[in-house]
Amino acid sequence: MAHDVRRLGRVQHALERIAEGTYGLSDVSGQPTPEARLEAMPDATNTAAEQAASERSARCSALTGVATAGHWIADATANFESGA
Repeated sequence: MAHDVRRLGRVQHALERIAEGTYGLSDVSGQPTPEARLEAMPDATNTAAEQAASERSARCSALTGVATAGHWIADATANFESGA
């Protein structure tokens, strides 16, 4: 049930972004999210590289107890710029 509620919230957010004209742009960097990612995950709010960096940061934070949000944004930006 909780999963369904979270999913509904993500879908509602995607619909709001469509109305605002920002659907398909990353919440993190503002860069376009690849069409294939949006087809697979229509409620995606960031690129795959940014999501992976966020998940790495969350794992690191969980292990160390240290928040590293700034680091994953920098990593995602560097990955995007390098084409990774």
